[in-house]
Amino acid sequence: MHLKISAITISIFFLISCDNQSYKNSSQQTTNQQTAAAPDPVFHQGVAYTFNSTYQCTPGENKVCVTPADYETLCKQASGLTVMGAKLLTSYDHVGRALLDGGSVDKISVEWKDDAKECRAFLTVSGIYLGNSTRKSYSGEVYEFIVNDQNNILGSGTTNPIGSY
Repeated sequence: MHLKISAITISIFFLISCDNQSYKNSSQQTTNQQTAAAPDPVFHQGVAYTFNSTYQCTPGENKVCVTPADYETLCKQASGLTVMGAKLLTSYDHVGRALLDGGSVDKISVEWKDDAKECRAFLTVSGIYLGNSTRKSYSGEVYEFIVNDQNNILGSGTTNPIGSY
């Protein structure tokens, strides 16, 4: 019993610690730090801002359900993804997951799609997989955001992709 609780505790700790890390392109990071305005003061660290288009969101101690207007604002101010957000994008593809863990992140962007009224994350990873140079791209909807300790808004919850883009 004690072993199961310890394994669960370690897993939860790992997920929480991964979510505070982020992926950004080095050029994107420099550009965003120089030009991005500080996040809207209504968004604070330590809170997960969640949007669900079916309005089936349950707020919690550190979780806020946001309106469609706030969802759009968060998306437009997002400067990257947390490690967990990127891992969710590649979760159904073992090759992409291996490249994310051991290769390089070539592109990350979070973009508002006005026509669909949704926030999309785009991720491209590359590296050597089974002796071959491999590059894969992913896209998914961003439904959750956090503010990190540098006051950057990051996508932290993403849908699993149906395929690469």
